[in-house]
Amino acid sequence: RFVKVSRAGFECLLCAKSWSFLTSGDDAPIERHLRTSRFHGRRLWSVEAGNLIEVASTGLDESRFRNGLGVRGAFCGREQVDEARALIDLEQILTTEPGLHP
Repeated sequence: RFVKVSRAGFECLLCAKSWSFLTSGDDAPIERHLRTSRFHGRRLWSVEAGNLIEVASTGLDESRFRNGLGVRGAFCGREQVDEARALIDLEQILTTEPGLHP
């Protein structure tokens, strides 16, 4: 569910990390990551508990997370969803309120 596999390697969207098959030195690097990574396990628990939320599932424009909050991964915290929702589009405000200056 959280892993994207390519010819060269794989990416764990939950952990926001990627690995190359050429440098992994492992016969089953994906399985090893999923079974042994404590970081992955904690993040999975956080998703299941509702503390981490997939950015794409929030219904908000992803640019609010990327550009507005600096979120780089596919997941964010619940507080960040509220923060992204509260962001104000500065360009829109400056267009509607020409007297304001940034």
